[in-house]
Amino acid sequence: MKKILLALAVILAIILAVFFIDIRTPEKYYLSSQNEASHSKIVLSISCKTVLENSDKLDDSLKSKLPPDGMILPKTEYGLVDGQTVFDVLRHAAEKGNIKLEYKNYGRFVYIQGINGLKEKSCGQLSGWLYKVNGEIMSVSCSDYVLKPGDNVEWVYSCDMGKDVQSGAEQ
Repeated sequence: MKKILLALAVILAIILAVFFIDIRTPEKYYLSSQNEASHSKIVLSISCKTVLENSDKLDDSLKSKLPPDGMILPKTEYGLVDGQTVFDVLRHAAEKGNIKLEYKNYGRFVYIQGINGLKEKSCGQLSGWLYKVNGEIMSVSCSDYVLKPGDNVEWVYSCDMGKDVQSGAEQ
């Protein structure tokens, strides 16, 4: 009887530990603790406003998942650690905001395939995710662009290979 009670106590302790202990990989711990302590800041937003104008190209299951205002993540300030890339901050924001992020690694380069269920080619053959830094569309991998304090990063979904999200086009 004592062995059964002891076994139940151990099982209960394990169950409680799983629910109440914050278990993170070293990478996740480093990113979150560094970002919380940082004095340098950047601003990040994620928008799919162009899709709202082209919703006739989407299947119905995806339409229902789109935010009504097209903003998956409104402008949000994040701490910045020296050497962090656009991808580092996007991944941290997605994890913190419970936003689904789909990407592929090609060596040291990362390609963003989907954000919040909205994937490349969801809105036609020329559609997909692009990012801007300080209003300018970048042509380097998000894992290769090292951020500077004060940078404004915008992830935007384009339905026309970037033509519809040029400066001012998506406002």
